[in-house]
Amino acid sequence: MRRGKEFLRTLGIICLSLIFAIVVISIVSEDPISSLKAFFLGPFTNLYFFGNMLTLSIPLMFTGLGFSAGFVSGYFNLGLEGQVYFSSLVATILGLQLGENNPYLFILILPVLSFVVGGSVSMISGMLKIKHGISEVISSFLIGIILIHLANSLIEGPLLDENSPISATPYLPKDLSFPNFEAFGNLHLGILFAFCSILIMDVVLRRSVLGYEMKLVGKNELFSRYGGVKVERILMISAFLSGGFAGMAGTVDILGIHHRMVRGFSYGYGWNGIAVALISRNRPLFIIPASIFFAFLEVGSQMASIFGDMTPELSKMIQAVVFYLVTAESIFRFFKGRRR
Repeated sequence: MRRGKEFLRTLGIICLSLIFAIVVISIVSEDPISSLKAFFLGPFTNLYFFGNMLTLSIPLMFTGLGFSAGFVSGYFNLGLEGQVYFSSLVATILGLQLGENNPYLFILILPVLSFVVGGSVSMISGMLKIKHGISEVISSFLIGIILIHLANSLIEGPLLDENSPISATPYLPKDLSFPNFEAFGNLHLGILFAFCSILIMDVVLRRSVLGYEMKLVGKNELFSRYGGVKVERILMISAFLSGGFAGMAGTVDILGIHHRMVRGFSYGYGWNGIAVALISRNRPLFIIPASIFFAFLEVGSQMASIFGDMTPELSKMIQAVVFYLVTAESIFRFFKGRRR
């Protein structure tokens, strides 16, 4: 019964956001029929557009899973943007230095390295919360901003490719990249990494003692302490998993598409990942359709700009509506629960 109500609320949020899109297109566009057709049907007209939509969903699966892994235990990670960006830079540096020696091995090593880097950064906020009572909402956000500026200074400084017209590092070795499914545009093997990560986390949350303790701490920390759960340990694990999955998002994107670190390439991955996690109600398997929905908004807006007269910024407006709606709904449920 409860899951049915949650599903209906989520469906209502999605419908409201799409109604908003229809209204905006109808008002702004000189040819709303063509723009609406391109927006809603464009991503599904051929395998190339559909594959690119799936490609855009891959980093959102990782960041959505990252936020969910922390939030299920009450750890509110707002540093996803910085964790994605900085972890990608560390992985890129290692790939440039050592990846040429054994590229097929480093295809596996770099995502794992980025997981460890992102998780370690996130654990700093967890430690500050446990040792000094500093809210992870503030510390993770501020640390994330610092990491973004640090990464940008390195990209535009010692790591800059002087032959590139944009701010970016040199390209990774040619063989250090995920294979692409050519018929599906830019779709690459990284989608399997995303699916496997989601399935593993789903099993952990539903079938393991660790998953049970994580959910218990998230629902009632005081009760968990009286029940013998080591709350500090669970919070640190959740913080590590949260940052770890976020860290993989950018590296998988680089290995699959960019093949080098481009300044600002991952902008929005973290914030959209929060919305994806909230839409999925912190259920790992639901992160897949939620990520694809956000990617659909992006690709649909691009199609409406190519085959209609809309601008690509349409997707940002719709994503903002979704974000505000799911955030407002989550806050309402939070205070409703506290009144009880």
